[in-house]
Amino acid sequence: MGSFVARTLPIVLGLTFLEDIKYKNFLQIFIIIISGILITMSAERLAFIYFIITLFFFIFFKINKKNLFIIILLIILFFSSIFYLRPAAYDRLFVHTFNQAKSADHTIFFSYRHQLHFITALNQFNDSKIFGHGLKSFRLICDNPKYVPIDKIISDNQINSPINGYSFIIINPEYDPSTGKINDIKYLIIKNQKIQPTTVDDADITYKLRIHGELIKIYVSSGEFVEKDRPLVSMYEFANGCNTHPHNVHLQFLAETGLIGYFFLIIAFFFIIYQLFLIIKKKFLFISISKKEYCIFYCLLGLFLSLFPLFPSGNFFNNWLSAIFYFNVANLISILPLKNDEC
Repeated sequence: MGSFVARTLPIVLGLTFLEDIKYKNFLQIFIIIISGILITMSAERLAFIYFIITLFFFIFFKINKKNLFIIILLIILFFSSIFYLRPAAYDRLFVHTFNQAKSADHTIFFSYRHQLHFITALNQFNDSKIFGHGLKSFRLICDNPKYVPIDKIISDNQINSPINGYSFIIINPEYDPSTGKINDIKYLIIKNQKIQPTTVDDADITYKLRIHGELIKIYVSSGEFVEKDRPLVSMYEFANGCNTHPHNVHLQFLAETGLIGYFFLIIAFFFIIYQLFLIIKKKFLFISISKKEYCIFYCLLGLFLSLFPLFPSGNFFNNWLSAIFYFNVANLISILPLKNDEC
């Protein structure tokens, strides 16, 4: 919901400038408020960033400097009220993001798994730079060993022994309340004595490690003596960087269409930036901006947000994402030939 609203908001705002609507300013503010509530309560971080950028430009173009302090205060009160009513949204948007940014395995915008998608896409691009591997091919070949960043997965998810001792691997049946079934769970045990444990709850067990997800690599054998800080296992939820798409439009084009397909994307992206710059420049030079130019700006802004390379993204060739993207393009095609006095 948050992504859909955030991506359609620039289109809706842009179209309001073309129509002769009574109380237009009130309608635009109402649209922004409703969109802000839906997006914030959805707690989708990327959608929230899209909304903040759209809100920034709306204030930039519409609000006088005299009212700026009041507007900022109202915005703070608005978001504070939503976060008070829905604390989970605040935790997801800010607390979780802050903790993720501090982690050595993450960046502010990209999770660890996103990074694996990106590296996999780059490996595919390096294997076929000119033509790529074909549309929607990422999902089909991402588990090919030559594209899997296995060395990174192994090194990043390696667990070392905290003590000196003997290693043992045992299976312990455990009840799973979510499924109502008893599953066999694998444990790696480190003991002071070289005696095979019968359960994970033996009294003399010094260290136990529950093995979950994909066991990428195991470095020790049962009954083997291990020293402190020696690698024991490398395990992660996934054994590769696979998904239906790489979660980045630019990397998706590089991997699936090669440099030939990416050429059209990057030219379009810089054209959008240039056209946005021209309209923003008018604002700084105190040159009047027409209703047509406002509409064009918000349509271009929607395209810019969809193509911005530093944000994770959905599948560019997904049905609803493509529909919104090309709806922006269709609006531009229909608006550009109009004269200012026709708007």
